[in-house]
Amino acid sequence: MLNINKIKLFSNSDLLVSFTVSLGNGLHVDGIAGSGKTKLFKICTGILRPISGDVIYNNVSIYNSDFIDLSLTRKMIGAIFETPVILSNLNLKQNIEFILKSRMKPWSKHVDELVKLYGLENILNLRKINLSRDEVIRFNFLKIILSNPKIIFMDEVSLTNTISINRHFLKWLKVNKNNFTIVFFGHYPKELDFMINDRVNISGVNKQGDIRHAG
Repeated sequence: MLNINKIKLFSNSDLLVSFTVSLGNGLHVDGIAGSGKTKLFKICTGILRPISGDVIYNNVSIYNSDFIDLSLTRKMIGAIFETPVILSNLNLKQNIEFILKSRMKPWSKHVDELVKLYGLENILNLRKINLSRDEVIRFNFLKIILSNPKIIFMDEVSLTNTISINRHFLKWLKVNKNNFTIVFFGHYPKELDFMINDRVNISGVNKQGDIRHAG
């Protein structure tokens, strides 16, 4: 279970955000511009420490655990950013190798098949500066599949320009839906509606926190 516990997003506000999402469920976090959706996304993914509050997964704190517990927990997290991320100092092949190595997985025939399916086989030697936005999105979808996370966070997510790739990724999400928790922040394509069980709007949570339960 994912537990967002009384997160304080802004120093000049007493507003707190709290919600829980169970395994196999999806939540959509919405709010007006400037309400803190992307900031909450960064807190959930461990990039930005909250002013107060905590992010807890299966009783393990993202911010207040010993190194071993924290390392194991963060490996369970998969994230797709509004501006898709790829390590700029590595080429595409090295990025994939980094993901596999961090999960102690080999580069198998199945990986080759996925790389080809996602249209990346001819650009493996390129770095971020030479990749289009759509190619980086395709890599990020592949990253989620290869890392097989227990929690997936998506911020203002977009699909690719290739129908067959979108279809494969959506099918993977549907088949594996019961094996992870997923949270969407802000806009998401209507094709992902089937992943959402509950919604929370953080535009005007009260001072005690707006507690929502998904699932």
